[in-house]
Amino acid sequence: MSGQPSIPYSIKDSPWPVYDLFDTKDGSKLFVTIVGEEQWQAFCRAFDRQAWLVDPRFATSNDRVDHRSWLIPEIAKIFGQWDKADLAARLEQLDLPYAPVNKPGDLFDDPHLNQSGGLTDIRLPGGGEAKTPLLPISMDGMRLPNRYDPPGIGEHSAEILSEIGVSANEIEALRQAGTIKLAPS
Repeated sequence: MSGQPSIPYSIKDSPWPVYDLFDTKDGSKLFVTIVGEEQWQAFCRAFDRQAWLVDPRFATSNDRVDHRSWLIPEIAKIFGQWDKADLAARLEQLDLPYAPVNKPGDLFDDPHLNQSGGLTDIRLPGGGEAKTPLLPISMDGMRLPNRYDPPGIGEHSAEILSEIGVSANEIEALRQAGTIKLAPS
């Protein structure tokens, strides 16, 4: 909007006291934010850091931003003593915003995806079935459904090549040369 390209968040100074990714004891990661005064107070009390509530370095949100270089490693030490599940439960109790960093396979057990209907069944080219996440888009309150299952090798090759003007003879020549594979008729 300003006519100047924005600087990616990852390479500029943070405007927030705590808006970071933290390692947990079990090797997982949680993204945690502690940005408001109520959040700061809840965090300090819950994690036995009441002294930080009267420390002049942390009197205001801006003060905490100014001291991030000390504060973030200290919070990382605290969170590093917790397993992901226990820390997430504690942050949930405190109403502190957090998000787990998941691997793709973790999606299948994700409570939000399962409760919101965010997964759909697909048929695999080899005949098996699997679940896959839907796009995180809703229209008129409904999620966009799976329109097509993944195609088998060569399943639509002739169709696509025909649509872009390749003749049937050229398609056959490409098949014979091994350049494309066509699905059995």
